[in-house]
Amino acid sequence: MGTIAKIHEMLVNKQVSCEELTKSYLSEIEKANPELNAYVCVTPEAALEAAQQKKSDMVMAGLTVNEDRLMVMDFSDSYATGVQVVIVKEGSDIKSPDDLVGKKIGVQLGTSSDFIITDAINGYEDDNGNHVAGDFEGTGATVSTYANPNLAAVNLEGNKLDAVVTDKLPAELIVKN
Repeated sequence: MGTIAKIHEMLVNKQVSCEELTKSYLSEIEKANPELNAYVCVTPEAALEAAQQKKSDMVMAGLTVNEDRLMVMDFSDSYATGVQVVIVKEGSDIKSPDDLVGKKIGVQLGTSSDFIITDAINGYEDDNGNHVAGDFEGTGATVSTYANPNLAAVNLEGNKLDAVVTDKLPAELIVKN
């Protein structure tokens, strides 16, 4: 299909619908998978579900270790540290994470960025069950979750989001392309 910019252009110009795009990618996966014998999972949550239902022996995904997941999965020793970054369009008034107050933010479902931004918007409970206000709570900030950061970036390009928060490596690839 092409780069995110090209796909965005095709979607905006109604040369392809979101459904057609999704079906196209799923068709390509279906064609290649018998030869590659790969288990393809588009979200960390689906990988977690596959592991819980014993549909896979191993999951390789960007799963963030948390207490709920530790109850149902074993994790390897940490071998990487994720750094969250903010992607914005050129000319944006967002210059730091503090500027996300009241903004529409896209994240990948089930990842560190999802947990961090959701807690910042909704707050969270401390170890004693007390509500701790999030930095963006009550500011009008919203979070939208996506299967991957590329889809969030398409929505940023389409002006449906003000920012995307994701790990540094995928962010660098998104911005480069």
